[in-house]
Amino acid sequence: MVVKIPPSTKILLSIASGILIALSFPTVLFGWHLPNFGFFAWFGLVPLIIAIQDAPPREAFKCGYLFGLVSFSISWYWLFTALNTFGHLPIATSLVVLALLILMMSLYPALACSLARTFVIKTQSPLLIWLPIFWVLTECARNYTPFSGFPWSPLSMSQTAYLPLIQFADITGAYGISFLIVWFNVWLARSRMEHMVPATICSLLLLALILGYGFYRLHQTEQEMAKAPHLKIALIQPNIPQEEKWDEATQQKQQVIFKRLVSQVENNADLIIWPEASFTNNLWLTDDKLSPEDIGLSTHTHARPYTLLGLNFVTLKNGLQRYFNSAALFDAQGNLFGKYHKKHLVPFGEYNPLQKWLPFIKPVAAVGDFEAGDAYHPIALENIDIAPLICYEDIFPEIARTMSKQNASLLVNITNDAWYGLSSAPFQHLALAALRSVETKRTMVRATNTGVTAVILPTGKVALQSPLFTEGVALYQAPLLILRTTYTRLNDWFIAACFIFVLWHLVKPYVERIKRKI
Repeated sequence: MVVKIPPSTKILLSIASGILIALSFPTVLFGWHLPNFGFFAWFGLVPLIIAIQDAPPREAFKCGYLFGLVSFSISWYWLFTALNTFGHLPIATSLVVLALLILMMSLYPALACSLARTFVIKTQSPLLIWLPIFWVLTECARNYTPFSGFPWSPLSMSQTAYLPLIQFADITGAYGISFLIVWFNVWLARSRMEHMVPATICSLLLLALILGYGFYRLHQTEQEMAKAPHLKIALIQPNIPQEEKWDEATQQKQQVIFKRLVSQVENNADLIIWPEASFTNNLWLTDDKLSPEDIGLSTHTHARPYTLLGLNFVTLKNGLQRYFNSAALFDAQGNLFGKYHKKHLVPFGEYNPLQKWLPFIKPVAAVGDFEAGDAYHPIALENIDIAPLICYEDIFPEIARTMSKQNASLLVNITNDAWYGLSSAPFQHLALAALRSVETKRTMVRATNTGVTAVILPTGKVALQSPLFTEGVALYQAPLLILRTTYTRLNDWFIAACFIFVLWHLVKPYVERIKRKI
């Protein structure tokens, strides 16, 4: 017997799920860093599923949309800080931009719920199959659209503290983790029904298989790390307030900070890494040398320590100066060894994607519009290839995967999360970075302006983590793995399989109709 749920109850259920899922992510509220509630994700969707399980697709869409509004509002409040406090946009403009983003991105869980119910009705097959499939397909869609994508807050972001559970991301990508979470939520919501007995057996076997693989992979990866070559890395965290970052009056003070920190490690490190845009003197694209003193180094006769700088390169285009947000590798004599220009720019932060229609909108970044790099590629450091990921490029799985496929053995994220103040954002960013390490089985080192500077091992374990808003430098012997995971080799095969499964069920009625005629 189907119990009809009143509309008001469905609203409350959708809101409850939004709150639970938002709190499953790394969260800072009112200056308080909440404990890890990642386990909320394993039952947080149950209220939403109860609300949509017998609903028509249009009603399921409304429930999914309300869920998205609540969840994203709690998870992404820090964007207001970035836009208003540090981007200097008016309060009203900042609120409108944030609201538009949340309104737009909430369409994705809404579509997942609506399409899942549509296919349940059309195919007479269970929600247990369709909701996980459409959830990960819409998560993947967020990776690419709108405006080149914003894949922040996938369900997998909640699970990085549970290492055995996330290791299979090196097969399926992080989308497999999200699929598993949704699957178990549907199973929990409907587990009391008699026909769910086979699904219960299947779910428990699936969990056992994933945990077994996880423990095996952890042990195997730890053995590989012990045998791998290591690179001694120094990570600089200067803790320069965002309001001083581009203030010419503070440039000398900033240089003193960097020189002091570099002097502490230059004789002990193979590679010194500065955060994004931390070297405030712009270089022309034709420049191939710096004075070692400019990067805080004393006289060295060898190439090491190398320095990876976050800086801007300048070029002339149509008579105007144009900028690249870049990472550049210099040896101890100041010779340029390689450079990478950020390819995946932040819409409205580093460029205006609506320039053709709304040319009056100016990017938030201090220097204005940036040029995008031509390609994702590693930088060679002697016989080691390192993959620079600038700003939020580490949240996009295809970027780390592409560079790992090009034999990069170390992922390096240089970023400036000072834009977000004391908020959830730096900790959520760290969690997303950990997923890239697991997918590619690469060490990721993160040099940030104000935190969280960190070392993430190929297992996803955070081996070193700096506090927010502290000045310091960290040394770490980073293991360099070169193996290629299934995910690295086969790209998003899991997403492709889900898409083909959906496509087959769309054409299946027509195929059967043709067969009957024959």
